[in-house]
Amino acid sequence: MPRVDCRPRRQVDRASPKEPDCAVGAGCVSEAGRRPVTALTPTEILPVLREVEARGSLDSAGRLLQRIRKAFNYAVSTGRIETNPVRDLDGALTPPERGHHAALPWAKVPDFLKALAKYPGNPETRIALHLMLLIFVRSGELRGARWSEFEPEFLEATGERLALWTIPAERMKSRRDHIVPLAPQVVALFRQLHEFSGNTEFVLPHRTRAKTGMSESTLREGMHRIGFGEYTVHGFRALASTELDGLGFRPDVIERQLAHVEANRVRAAYHRTDYLEDRQRLMIKWADIVTLSGRHEAEVVGGSKRLEDSLPPLVSESTVFRQRRRMMVRGLRKTRVTGSSYKSTQPHGAD
Repeated sequence: MPRVDCRPRRQVDRASPKEPDCAVGAGCVSEAGRRPVTALTPTEILPVLREVEARGSLDSAGRLLQRIRKAFNYAVSTGRIETNPVRDLDGALTPPERGHHAALPWAKVPDFLKALAKYPGNPETRIALHLMLLIFVRSGELRGARWSEFEPEFLEATGERLALWTIPAERMKSRRDHIVPLAPQVVALFRQLHEFSGNTEFVLPHRTRAKTGMSESTLREGMHRIGFGEYTVHGFRALASTELDGLGFRPDVIERQLAHVEANRVRAAYHRTDYLEDRQRLMIKWADIVTLSGRHEAEVVGGSKRLEDSLPPLVSESTVFRQRRRMMVRGLRKTRVTGSSYKSTQPHGAD
């Protein structure tokens, strides 16, 4: 007897971050795939979708239903069944919230870090969530990060030092290179990731598709697994913006580090390294107060207490340009050897 396969033909091997994780599809096959396609009913399919919903993956549940519907449509078109049994299941699923990025309150940061330290899943997901809090980039910018975007020396250096991550314009919402200063705590986390994925292209490779980055649903499900599913990783950006403003950092420096799109194109052209030293101080201070809040070594709420300045050597703009030039030369050499050109496979994160 024919079985239900949740994978639509012509899309089985497509590397798309919008597709549900293979674990979701495998669950569908294992539960419903043992039944003849002619015997399956909506009441047997719905519990499979409910299981995905229970993990907090509302988007994944909706996409899984779409894939199941396509599979049944194929069965109808090939004469295996007369009608699609899941055509009316849309109303049975909980719709995901749209347009709202719930921000973690500062008062809950210590509890978040404590829960994150006990994360029961893959260490790569735990580190990715920690990094999202510490560097507050857009989700797609971190999930699509490649080791080639980092200066090679920072992974080999010993002791505390400042490093820079340059996200290329192709992967930025603003379509301009963006520099992310990396505090020592952040460098340590990237070094941990390098032990897992240093021999791959991506810093956070997908669990089953090595040629693409970690899926967005992995981070979302990670938040649910530690009991913080009501908040989003994108909300870390709002958290950092609010608290850094309370610490006295200038709004234009904060906005620049958030890589918000500059409406004035002429002004934006000069913004790649604008306020670089201030942004380095900002990122180090943010990493410090987050780390201390997790250790309960200091009470840092909003702007009520400022840490003493104790900064590693900052990187000058001239050094940045030299580093970027070396990275461009390495990229050109690679292109000449392989005949390939850079092309982003990750979506641009919503602002």
